[in-house]
Amino acid sequence: MTVQSAAAPPAPVRTSFLLWVVNAGLAVVSMVLLLLGGPELMMAGQPTQMDPGFQQAAMIGLYVAVGFLLVVIALELFFAFQMRAGRNWARIVLAVLGGLAILLGLLGIGSTFAMLGAGPLGAANAVISLIGYPLTIAAIVFMFLPGARDWFAPRAARVPPIPAG
Repeated sequence: MTVQSAAAPPAPVRTSFLLWVVNAGLAVVSMVLLLLGGPELMMAGQPTQMDPGFQQAAMIGLYVAVGFLLVVIALELFFAFQMRAGRNWARIVLAVLGGLAILLGLLGIGSTFAMLGAGPLGAANAVISLIGYPLTIAAIVFMFLPGARDWFAPRAARVPPIPAG
């Protein structure tokens, strides 16, 4: 084994990293669709008539949600890069936050399905949400596969052997 190959993350870690990055990319697309759809998309399944004051409040809520989503995406990518670098704490944070995201997604699955009937933007957003759940589960599983465990061992245990000769 060469020193260079010892520095590369194992395949399960690279796969998990890729899944986290794809998931973040899907979240960006979802955010753009929410912005394009406006409050009507957020209110999928609700009465279609909104008074102007409520619509303005809904737009403010939409912008707050988008800002929050940007922070979540940035954190997800930060933790994914740290996980790929072998930081066990980042793997744990991603697992906990990913598990919470799945739980919250399942609790709100009704609104996801309601968005399927909210026109093309709503249907696209719902499909993105439904794709994101298995991606998150797979990313978590790959981080804990046997081939990935050694990557998260303390640094002293991962020192590559000195090549002979």
